[in-house]
Amino acid sequence: MSKAVVYVRVSTKEQAEQGYSLEGQERECRLFAERHNLSVETVFIERGESAKTQNRTELQKLLRYCRENKGKISALIVWKIDRLSRNMKDVLELYDEFGLLRIQVLSVTENNEETPMGRLMRNIMGTLSQYENEQRAERTKNGMRQALENGNWCWKAPLGYKNTRIDGKAIIVPDDNAPLIKEAFELAATGHYSLESIRQNLRKKGLLLTQQRLHKTLQNPLYAGLIKASWLDDMISARHEPIVSAQIFHQAQHHLFKRKRMKTIKHIRINKDFPLRGFLYCPYCHKKMSGAFSTGRHGGKFGYYFCTNRACKVNLKKAWVEDQFRALLKRISLVPEQLEPLLAMVRNAWEKKHSDTAATRKLIAKKVDALKAKRKRLVELLTDGTIDRDTYKEQSAPIDEEIAVISSSLESENKKASIDIEACITWCQEVLRDIAGFWETAPHEFGVRTLELIFPLGLEVDKEGLRTPANSLLFQYLEAVLEPENNLVSPKGNRTPVIAVRGRCPDR
Repeated sequence: MSKAVVYVRVSTKEQAEQGYSLEGQERECRLFAERHNLSVETVFIERGESAKTQNRTELQKLLRYCRENKGKISALIVWKIDRLSRNMKDVLELYDEFGLLRIQVLSVTENNEETPMGRLMRNIMGTLSQYENEQRAERTKNGMRQALENGNWCWKAPLGYKNTRIDGKAIIVPDDNAPLIKEAFELAATGHYSLESIRQNLRKKGLLLTQQRLHKTLQNPLYAGLIKASWLDDMISARHEPIVSAQIFHQAQHHLFKRKRMKTIKHIRINKDFPLRGFLYCPYCHKKMSGAFSTGRHGGKFGYYFCTNRACKVNLKKAWVEDQFRALLKRISLVPEQLEPLLAMVRNAWEKKHSDTAATRKLIAKKVDALKAKRKRLVELLTDGTIDRDTYKEQSAPIDEEIAVISSSLESENKKASIDIEACITWCQEVLRDIAGFWETAPHEFGVRTLELIFPLGLEVDKEGLRTPANSLLFQYLEAVLEPENNLVSPKGNRTPVIAVRGRCPDR
């Protein structure tokens, strides 16, 4: 009697919706084996796994078993071919695998003829299974997209909410942690508390969070009654009750971004003795370079910039690197003839931006006025008894939140309009005339900001010199106006640098 193995699988969803029980599949497979004079050696049972799963445990065990018993097993019995996979490509690959092992795949409910017609029907059935699966996935995705567009959160409730049903419809509602989440937002919105101090405050009150999770929580617009998802073009107003107001949420985002930026600058400014630390990169492994002093034989100290990758041996003298950097800054400083067209471009761009800002401010102000008028009508309806206080609160709350958000935007636009562009242009003029001098004499924080502006992707350095891989706006301008005789050269390498300065590194 020929030997066979049985493979049965069912996903939790299939079993719930269609009754594809494992026991039923196994029973039918064993009866099929008896009718075809096959002896079932073992049964591989895959519980609750999707047909999409590539690394199903039992399927992999089945394949190993068949390989180890090559020549001993003649058939694999399944209830339906889609038990192996709903993906036609995967099915064909499995057929090839079992074919090399001389194992015939037999379906209890489908055509098993090893004829051109039988193989055609098998392929058709497999394709239909894949089509059905893809259709189901698309329907699910469309249903979730529609639910999101209607303001319904479709996934597990985030911290501070719980999943429930109201009138038979799934929704999230604030749970016992909601007051603590609200307090965290309020503290962040003040700008006076660090993430760690907020985290410690929550910890004292029984809510344990990592700083990373807290940061992610404070960035989630869901808590302000807004839904943001990759499937949506814009944020959607949610049906669930917000934990914080839109105003508090946006204030928190402002201070979180501000702290992140300050932290980055602070991190770069580790030591004034090595002003280029954090901006230098190894040209070979592209790791950041650091700086340190070493002590010579006679007790003297010598500074070096070195690659942080231990496997890399780039190690350059601090004095030489910084001299090369000064030379680079001198080469990109501009003379008056070069400055005038550049500053004219800046002024024209600002005037256009200012014009756009003025139009935006006018539209925002108009919208605020319309919302205030709407709120005034609600007050009148409440006063004359047309609506009760609960209805008033329900309808006025979103109006107040929208006014707060729009007012915040208006404040931002007003700040832009208040900038003295001529003072800014004068300052830029002074800096661009002598970038090297500015870097040497300016407070370290301003020097750091200058480096970020001019070299947004940092500098690469080796014994040949310094180079930048990034096309900043300044370098784009230089490429357009400077002549080749200005001795600005392109370095070696695969990346496309814009400007470089070379000089042989002295021996250590």
